[in-house]
Amino acid sequence: MFNRRKFLAGLVTSPAAALMSAPPTPLSLSQERVWVIVGVNWEYNDEVNSPAGEFVTEHVYTDKGLADKVCTELVQRFRESDDPDDYTGCGFAGPENWDDWSKDQKWDWLFGLTEDMDRSEFDFDDGFGSVKRPFEVCELQLPASAIAQRALAAERLKENRT
Repeated sequence: MFNRRKFLAGLVTSPAAALMSAPPTPLSLSQERVWVIVGVNWEYNDEVNSPAGEFVTEHVYTDKGLADKVCTELVQRFRESDDPDDYTGCGFAGPENWDDWSKDQKWDWLFGLTEDMDRSEFDFDDGFGSVKRPFEVCELQLPASAIAQRALAAERLKENRT
């Protein structure tokens, strides 16, 4: 059955309708950027967690500094909530005294953040840098239609308040 309300609402909110609205900023349409936080989908296979794709989180910022700060907080929460040993496989031959290391030391090693490292010369999996960081900030350039839709939505909010 044809729904006229949905059809008309679609016309009002479509990208073509949004183009009739002026951009909200004096920047050219190709220069407006946002920063999003992308996370890793982890998959557990009875032995170890491994990355299985990525997803865009709900975090979107126009200020890169704020995006970096929130991303750092998300990574810290991940480090506090997950056990680093769940991210090492059966072939993992950790560095000397691995079991005595703190959780933060282990995560730094697995993320490849340890600066002064003493790595073995043997050819085995010591895990250094083997775990992908769980969140990262990515820059996106907004297309003209998104900028116009945002302006249209802001205009509608103003109309609804009055």
